[in-house]
Amino acid sequence: MHFYPNENVDDITHEIEDQVLAAAKADPWLRDNLPTFTWGGDSLLVDKGEVFPSLELDPDHPGMKALESSFAEVAGKQPTLGMSPSVSDSGWFGYCHIPAVDFGPGTME
Repeated sequence: MHFYPNENVDDITHEIEDQVLAAAKADPWLRDNLPTFTWGGDSLLVDKGEVFPSLELDPDHPGMKALESSFAEVAGKQPTLGMSPSVSDSGWFGYCHIPAVDFGPGTME
């Protein structure tokens, strides 16, 4: 599951559990056999259980402005700012309130 920078994994998992349990309680059989939930794991590669926090970019941060300006000067065009379809360790910087950005050439395809 993916979530926005202003959300956290605990709140999201509780929201999902609440919705599933509400639906289960409306079912004649499921209300007596409520589902249980197991979240997380040890590794993104082994069991897809590792959680990576999201990273919110500050478009007004001086470092971001310098990166945009340098890119535009070298590439002759403005960089594309957006959301990554993948995970990276940069979210941990944001989690610890350290400004960060993912930057690189090419696409995720």
